[in-house]
Amino acid sequence: MDGPAAGQPASGRASLRVNLHYSHGLDAAEWCRRHARDEVPDRYPYGLDRMAAVGVDPRPVSPLRGRVSREAAHLMRGLGGRYEWLEQLARRSDADWDLAWEERAGVPCATVARRPRRVATGVIWLTEPDHPMAQVWRRVSVSALRRADLVFVQSAAQLTVLRDSWRVPGDRLAFVRLGIDADFWTPAADGPEPGLVVSAGNDRHRDHATLVDAMGVVRRLGVAGRLELATHQPVTVPSELGVRHPSLPHGALRDLYGRAAVVALCTRPNLHVSGATALQEAMASGLPVVVTETPGMREYVRDGETGVLVPAGDPEALGEAIAGLLQDPDRAQELGRAARRLIEERGTTAHMAAALAGELWARTS
Repeated sequence: MDGPAAGQPASGRASLRVNLHYSHGLDAAEWCRRHARDEVPDRYPYGLDRMAAVGVDPRPVSPLRGRVSREAAHLMRGLGGRYEWLEQLARRSDADWDLAWEERAGVPCATVARRPRRVATGVIWLTEPDHPMAQVWRRVSVSALRRADLVFVQSAAQLTVLRDSWRVPGDRLAFVRLGIDADFWTPAADGPEPGLVVSAGNDRHRDHATLVDAMGVVRRLGVAGRLELATHQPVTVPSELGVRHPSLPHGALRDLYGRAAVVALCTRPNLHVSGATALQEAMASGLPVVVTETPGMREYVRDGETGVLVPAGDPEALGEAIAGLLQDPDRAQELGRAARRLIEERGTTAHMAAALAGELWARTS
């Protein structure tokens, strides 16, 4: 596709000024300093700094400062459906666009925005049918997303809900494939630790209990597998099956991937592609992945080519897939190499930033 939709500014246009709104008090300036120390991937969170390569001037918005402001914001989130209202009400925008990575900032941003200000927001958890939300906040969310100029998702399965159920205009919707920093997450120089299975993740759709059961299946099949699971969720990993790390910084997780023989990610049914970040970290690290099949997961994994997809809630299938890769290191290595190639071809944060910038340019008059 030509022009803005391909991620390029229209001929003769100056850069778009885009304010970046992160949630949970995420401080892009501090992130940038940590990136300089090789502690975290990408210069800005989620690689949004890379939009600068395609005609966008990304400007991270600083989190609220001061104890009183933070406490007031916390109170408003508690009363306001977990949305970050005070953060948006306290800000004035002089940019062409305000871009929120996800709905906690995006819904209030779209609600209070005034023309000519344009708003783009990602949607992650709002489309889940099991998401607990009071009706008043659901109505507020629907109204806000209908007002937004761009609503982007990381799973095409979410588009149907937003378009058909929430009546968000189709021309304002976009699927933008999640990307990963392929310079930070890279294949290890040394071979894997035999039998080591790695998993990571904290969101509520993770099914670590089924993964632990699957490791029991691996052992029952006579394969010497051991799990190292990085999560703050209170799942029990029996000592004979492995260990749980309550928290691992990015650098330590990168080292853990460097020792892995297989990465296994187990989730409950969901629309937003739970596990996509850990999946892409593992793929960029050149590792074979076994992952639960969900509606959006086939956009990220080619079953049998760049990874293995298994049914949700099936420890037998998951355990057999893990055991099969542990017993066939040549196939595991082939899957890992193919996964890395796929990331390099279409799955980096540079690809994602170009696609997102293209969506902004396409909607800029």
